Amino acid sequence: MRNLTALLKNGEISPRDRVLLSAHDSVMESKTGKGILSESEKHALGRGWKPKNNFEISEYNNYNEGWKTACWAGVDMSIASLMAQNSLLRASRIADHAMYPGTDNLEFFMKREIEKNGKEAEMFIYKNSGILYDGLIHRLTFDGLDKQTREDILALDPSAETERQYLEQEEILADAFHWENSLSNEAKRELVDKIVETIRCRYALSLNEKGLSAKEWNFDTYFGELPAMDILLRWASENGVPEDDDLTTRFIETTERKGQTIRVELIDIILKWMNEGLFEKEYVPIFKSRDKSTCNDKDTKCSHKEVFKKWIAGKRKAEELIRGLCATGELVRETRIKMIFNFEESVEVITGESLARCAHPFALEYGTQVNKLIPLGCLFLFLKSRSFMREYANLLDFQDILKKLSILYETDLSWKSEFQVKEFKEMIEQLNYEMAYVVEQYLDVARSKTASNYPFEFFVKGVMFSADIEPEESEATAHYRKELKGLNIGF
Repeated sequence: MRNLTALLKNGEISPRDRVLLSAHDSVMESKTGKGILSESEKHALGRGWKPKNNFEISEYNNYNEGWKTACWAGVDMSIASLMAQNSLLRASRIADHAMYPGTDNLEFFMKREIEKNGKEAEMFIYKNSGILYDGLIHRLTFDGLDKQTREDILALDPSAETERQYLEQEEILADAFHWENSLSNEAKRELVDKIVETIRCRYALSLNEKGLSAKEWNFDTYFGELPAMDILLRWASENGVPEDDDLTTRFIETTERKGQTIRVELIDIILKWMNEGLFEKEYVPIFKSRDKSTCNDKDTKCSHKEVFKKWIAGKRKAEELIRGLCATGELVRETRIKMIFNFEESVEVITGESLARCAHPFALEYGTQVNKLIPLGCLFLFLKSRSFMREYANLLDFQDILKKLSILYETDLSWKSEFQVKEFKEMIEQLNYEMAYVVEQYLDVARSKTASNYPFEFFVKGVMFSADIEPEESEATAHYRKELKGLNIGF
């Protein structure tokens, strides 16, 4: 600070720099409670300074006025932040009521909105929902089979009426074999990758970050007829490891001590087993099984091979039906993004908007589910009509002004806005988390009230609020910009 004192005595500081030093001092005092200038230095920079000419007077006044304007903009920015938070908190009170079990609370609080915006809410649900393509094909296939074949399918997999995993995996196996008796080396490698993926939980890391307990590797799964646990048992048998309740932990710890990844180790085990007869001698896929017995205490009337052929024939018929409806434009098939925890997953759907126009029985059934969700649509429309996102965009515009002034005044004038923006983003994240919970809870209740056979899918991502939006100029920020541009300080 000795250099500054000397400069002040010699009058070698420009009018602009005098204001900038004062601004630096004020910002530092706001951040830490202690400025960088003494009282005498503050006096020398301002009232104790005598300008040499009108140019110095003009330059000092312009930068000083800009600094005052920056201070007032900071005050108004804080007000904008409080207004945005207040608006969000008031709106989210309605969402809080929807978090209670059942749908009656939401219907009660949305009664006026339903009467006023029910039709718009209905279209909102159609726009953000649909039927999963694979699920629709599966259900149409099942419903299109004769009674005996349906009973045989349920003997193979009691959950096959609504769950498609078993039959899809058996179809993967059949395609890998090219419906023949042996697997090529390339087919084995592709198949083993699919098997390993059924054992691994892709969402484990995200779940653990949210404080939920989840293991990355789960050996309680199946691939077709093959239990994942039998892969561990084979490993244990080949390596002299005792078969106990802690086998999964033993496998993971042993593999990691070897410096090997779990995925690679599993691939090696399964490939070796395939070369020794897996899917050819053991756990034979149903497409080539002449057996009629099952593990579900009920035999099939036809051989597994015959039952599966009927299933595939029915599936091709269902696919042809949907392709035809899509070709005529009656239905629309497209890729949508489904949110699973923090993951985005692409899924193929028949869009809700096209289902609203379709007269097929499955589309009419879908419409009954949409009607049950109108209160949910009204809730989203209500939240989107509130002003908190507009207030937040205004806050971002104030931040933009102060960032530009920070460059001119060579100090961070927007530091408070960083906290305010971060705080609002956290509030938006919390609202989105609550709404995702509301959606899942409401869908469960609505499904229980509707005898639906088709997999209704609601795309939460389409109704979430994004904090990554563009600043929006308000009357206040427009006024500040106009004032600053008129000061000839380079704004």
